[in-house]
Amino acid sequence: MSEINGRPQPFLQSFNSIYYLCKLLGVYPYDLQKFYYQGILQGSRLGSCVVVTVMCITFMLFNLSIFTFGDEQVTAKNNHLSIIVTVVFTYITPATMFTDQITAIRNQTRLPELFERIDYVDEDLRQLGISVDNRRVQRGIWLMIGFTFFCEFFIFFSSIWFLLDELKWTTALWIFISLPTFYNTLDKIWFLGILLGLRDRFDAINAELERIAENLEKGQTRQLKGELCQGNDLVLQTSLPLRMEQVEDIKLERLVRNAFGDLLHDREPIKNCMLSISHESSLCTFKAVQERFISLCQLHDSTCRIAKLLNELWSYPILILMAFGFVNVTSQLYFVYCATQIDHTIPLVFRSAKERSISTVFLTYIGGKCVSLMLYSWKTSQAARRAGICLHKCGVAADTNAVYEIVNHLSLKLLNHAINFSACGFFALDMGTLYAVCGAITSYLIILIQFDMAGQQVRISKELAASNETTAVELITENYTVMPMASTTPWD
Repeated sequence: MSEINGRPQPFLQSFNSIYYLCKLLGVYPYDLQKFYYQGILQGSRLGSCVVVTVMCITFMLFNLSIFTFGDEQVTAKNNHLSIIVTVVFTYITPATMFTDQITAIRNQTRLPELFERIDYVDEDLRQLGISVDNRRVQRGIWLMIGFTFFCEFFIFFSSIWFLLDELKWTTALWIFISLPTFYNTLDKIWFLGILLGLRDRFDAINAELERIAENLEKGQTRQLKGELCQGNDLVLQTSLPLRMEQVEDIKLERLVRNAFGDLLHDREPIKNCMLSISHESSLCTFKAVQERFISLCQLHDSTCRIAKLLNELWSYPILILMAFGFVNVTSQLYFVYCATQIDHTIPLVFRSAKERSISTVFLTYIGGKCVSLMLYSWKTSQAARRAGICLHKCGVAADTNAVYEIVNHLSLKLLNHAINFSACGFFALDMGTLYAVCGAITSYLIILIQFDMAGQQVRISKELAASNETTAVELITENYTVMPMASTTPWD
């Protein structure tokens, strides 16, 4: 964990880059001065007004871009299915933008509370001698921002280069077609950054339990070899970084209150528990191991509650994003097929389907955003569930009735702390849902192509029937024209 003046750097500082970028673009309604000088998130009425204004201006310019670059012959050339797809799927893009920003305005008080809870968990972990490096989250945010800018700029400039016939002053309006998608991506970077941080904390707790199990196993092996024999007393040789009196200093009641966000302003100073600790001479009795197990389980519960709060804050944006990703990926693939046909007109929003390179980047961009949410949500849930397995390893390594009793008691609590990320409860964000979505995209794509092929067959049959009628009329006209000429005689 990176430190400032001997104190751990707050987790919120890892989001400096994405915060300033959002404020520069006029999204996220939080006070800039509070964040810059004090490093905290605080809601702002002025920021909310700025966000609403920016959203309205962006939506108006989005419609202006649609009417400026749109093809007037789309309605005349396409069938009713393509027209419905065009209208509905065109305006689902700004719908995602409005959902993200309205949710952000509504959660102005709850998101700062989430970051405060994470800081409390970090401090309690540090008192247990466990450190979490927030620089991994910071690097991940920078990587996501870089990937977003690459995809957005590539799609923007490639669309202008390949799809526009000539450059005019109205070409600048093209950026407002992709701007709602860009805003949506920035919002999801916040979610993914917090999700990565929570996963790191679960991994840190699991790693500590794994280390305790390893030390208990070593102590049990030494005891079996006769190196540790002190009567009937249970003495475990471990290399825990905290002494017995330091473990007892950690108040479990305060940990429980931290899980609910209470006592936010009544903080105890952070003790440097890692100074002058000798791993060779640190002997912990069963009481010390028990207290450490309880402390880790309480921190695990606090982190699970933070994860549930995170899911509540982003439940509606995630649901809209999944719908947006499903319809956009399906439509993009469908219009890629339509681009191979001669008599198909591609709508403006999906005009990038005419170029395979742009379509590839677009599908990677949109699909990667949805897949990353499911993947990291699933990995975070798996990391939270793994704590019970690591705890039972400690019981197996100690192989005593007393340790088994406390392990079984705490494992029941961990079982109730399981987290499942979902989109408003409609479906879970895991690999099973990802597999189902991929199958649904394939099924709907086949259905759309079959409808299009059937429409082409009907159109061809109508054209053949019309051409046959025209040919028949021409033959009849020729017959009526030739017959009077043949019936004429010289004396006429």
